[in-house]
Amino acid sequence: MKISGNHQRQSNKQMLLRRRGVQVTLLSLAVIFVLVLTLLPYGMSYQLKQWIETHGNDRVSIENIDFNPFTATLSLHQLQARKGDAITLSINKLDLQLAWNPLWNRHIVVEAARLKGAKLLIDQRDDASLKIGGISLDAEQPIKSTDTKTAWQFSLNRLEIIATSIEYRDTQINSRLHIEEFLITSLSSFSPQQPAALNLQGKLDDAPIKLQGELLAFTAGGGFEGSL
Repeated sequence: MKISGNHQRQSNKQMLLRRRGVQVTLLSLAVIFVLVLTLLPYGMSYQLKQWIETHGNDRVSIENIDFNPFTATLSLHQLQARKGDAITLSINKLDLQLAWNPLWNRHIVVEAARLKGAKLLIDQRDDASLKIGGISLDAEQPIKSTDTKTAWQFSLNRLEIIATSIEYRDTQINSRLHIEEFLITSLSSFSPQQPAALNLQGKLDDAPIKLQGELLAFTAGGGFEGSL
């Protein structure tokens, strides 16, 4: 009986150790998961700043990026990019609502995007390159053809832009577009024959401008039809 009692106590002790091991393992996994979710926005912020600086800007600052992988929502706050003393890009706030499931079919879907209080500089004073927000785009770089069977598709269900200014500069023109309200819906490379609805209200330099119509952006003979 004594041997049996010792054996039972030893068995209970081993079971208790196993339970503690499982609890510690689960707790460790939970802590790691929380740390990943906490640090992910900082990693995204760092990568975005590095990319913008690498492609033409000198300094980039971002106040905050909020990302929720469960709801597929992202918010960017107070981005500013500089080239020398000039501000080439600034964003007060950008909100994105994404969709995860279409990614399995190589389809990027932005359910909704809202941009508020942005400033963008488009500079083409150098004939060799076009700079959008300080990001250099090589004008002589050929556009590579893509296999439509394997290419990623893109859909933007709704984009709203509010209180945003776009300045364009080249060797002869310096013009500014102030967007009071801009809305485009149903823009998709997945359905290229479906026109996107577009509405714009703002000012081009000092002249009021109002634009309403439909846009075919992903077809060879596409364009805009509407009223100005």
